[in-house]
Amino acid sequence: MASVVPDPRRIKRFENESAFEAWLSAHHDSEPEVWIKIHKKSSGLPSVTPAQALDVVLCWGWIDGLRKVFDARSFLGVGAQIQSEVARRAAHTGWMKSRVHPTYKTRYHLQNWGAYDRALVRRGDITVWLSPEAVAAWEPDGDRTRGAQRKYSDVAIETALTMRLLFHLPLRQAEGFLTSLFVLMGLDLRSPDHTTLSRRGQHLDLTLRGVPRRTGLHLIIDSTGLSIVGQGEWAAAKHGGRGQRGWRKLHLGVDRTGVIVAHALTEATVDDASTGRELIAAVDEDLARVTADAAYDTIAFYDAASARGAVVVVPPAKTATVSGRGPRSSQRDRTITRVKRVGRRAWQKISRYHQQARVENAFFGYKSIIGDGLRARTPDGRTAEAQLACNILNAMTELGRPDSYAIGR
Repeated sequence: MASVVPDPRRIKRFENESAFEAWLSAHHDSEPEVWIKIHKKSSGLPSVTPAQALDVVLCWGWIDGLRKVFDARSFLGVGAQIQSEVARRAAHTGWMKSRVHPTYKTRYHLQNWGAYDRALVRRGDITVWLSPEAVAAWEPDGDRTRGAQRKYSDVAIETALTMRLLFHLPLRQAEGFLTSLFVLMGLDLRSPDHTTLSRRGQHLDLTLRGVPRRTGLHLIIDSTGLSIVGQGEWAAAKHGGRGQRGWRKLHLGVDRTGVIVAHALTEATVDDASTGRELIAAVDEDLARVTADAAYDTIAFYDAASARGAVVVVPPAKTATVSGRGPRSSQRDRTITRVKRVGRRAWQKISRYHQQARVENAFFGYKSIIGDGLRARTPDGRTAEAQLACNILNAMTELGRPDSYAIGR
């Protein structure tokens, strides 16, 4: 392996942590790396320590790397931007832990722990998911149509598939689970068989379950990947060899409390910004703000949000330039100009961009409670599965939400 030779132009010396923090604040976007000259303790010369340098680079989303001897009194340590596409994707999808060092994280106090604890317990209450209303509507109404008559209403199919998702059951086990519940509850009802669940689940007419709000809607948008069982994996399991995993992209729009107000399931190659416009259009309420990450930094996305009277909070791409196209792009131009004037980190604080974490929390809840993949084998079935999962998360949110406030770092 070839030896790494530091670029003399990138060798810097910082007397303390504050000096390094100030330099990185000004250059974290423009410089790909820096070689930090760190003096040994025995030299008696002031210098940032390795531990301090590590804290600073992690705080700014950089990583540390090699160390090399410089002279008898000092050595070099390198800090660099995350350049790997794998690392960028890992940070975006949640595989990588938070890029903010624990020292710089804000701590919160939960002031309704008793009520929230009871709400968490109720998430496992069967009567929440198999409600008296669902039991009463289990069988279809008396209206008869031509052909074979359905034995189960859409409510019954939706309830069965909801419990299947919630408790991570294959279709046959979900059938047996419901049958045993009816026996224990003394109900003269039958569970839909697994083939009926598979077939009817593709054609359910579902609506997104809403949660009442008391203030204007602040829409926060992002996307994540969900794995699917693709043709390649099926062929590999049957004939041997390696299959190719398939992916779908789940787009969510949440409000400030984490309630899902819009969603879409698309192919993995679909552009985030174009789907983001569809999520904005799907919201019927008045929009006060729309927040998204840099993948949504397009004039068309700004247009869709501005047409609804919303303030757009989207960090511009590093290569973004002022378009000068007049009123059509004025809001985006103002954002680009302000980021260049005050810096990206200061802009994020001023614009409250940190609320983007709300949708990241929604993705964490989805993958922790539902899973990181889709079980359905057909496009319609996957769409219905994703909407059922969103309804489950909203129902859990309606049971009780945490009420916290910041107490510092």
